[in-house]
Amino acid sequence: MRDRGIREVYEEAQRLYPELSLGFEAFHEHCAALHLLADPATLARYGTDLFLSAAAALAHPEAVAIIERRLLPAAAEAIARVRDDAEFVEEAQRGLRQVLLYSEQPKIMEYSARSSLLAWIKVVATRYALQRLSSRESALARKDELTDRLVQQYFRGDTLIMSGKHAELFQRAFSGAVSGLDTRDRNVLRMHLVGNCSPDQIGRAYSVHRATAAGWLKSTKKQLVERVSRELRAREAALSDEEFESLSRLVRSQLDLTFANSASDSSHASNG
Repeated sequence: MRDRGIREVYEEAQRLYPELSLGFEAFHEHCAALHLLADPATLARYGTDLFLSAAAALAHPEAVAIIERRLLPAAAEAIARVRDDAEFVEEAQRGLRQVLLYSEQPKIMEYSARSSLLAWIKVVATRYALQRLSSRESALARKDELTDRLVQQYFRGDTLIMSGKHAELFQRAFSGAVSGLDTRDRNVLRMHLVGNCSPDQIGRAYSVHRATAAGWLKSTKKQLVERVSRELRAREAALSDEEFESLSRLVRSQLDLTFANSASDSSHASNG
């Protein structure tokens, strides 16, 4: 009786989606994995959606294409209700598409026909967008915390080579430069300057040789010099070339001093 019910659902889905070549046994196994064989009412109500999701979960390109074309636009609308920002919507939609359809264990496998596939995708999209928004805000907060701590520790008062207007310009430019680093470089910078970690310790944390970690620090320092100089030029367009070159030399000297002091602190911390 149960097999007859699922067979009827399968045949109806085949009529609705003749382009999908999903065999009955594969559909039967998918329903069994979701514990739906003993729930004929659910199968009868949303069985065709389940058939489509099963085909997509098994990476049938036609099923994936149908979901992308017909259902994912509604996911974008759900994401926009969380944050109506074009860049965020595009980024979240791209991530959702990967998680839903193209990951090693695509989330579409979890659809269990308790609601329509469209309604389920909207819920998944909303939850995904909320998680991304939370992660994004946390990342921004960590960036702000890092720049604040570095300015407090290294770039205030008598620790600054520069003074007056140039000191304020440097602090703002440095904050902008740190915010522009990628996640790994910010983490390495935090470990070295705030945590007084040596290249050996950073290497162990990332399971790489100390020379690799030292190379990361060297690259990050170079990026900071270039980024701070660009930020200064952008913020003070009225600077003459001579003033800009002089200020850029001060930036390099300031960061050389900062990294040298941190290296000394790291050595003391390792020996203590």
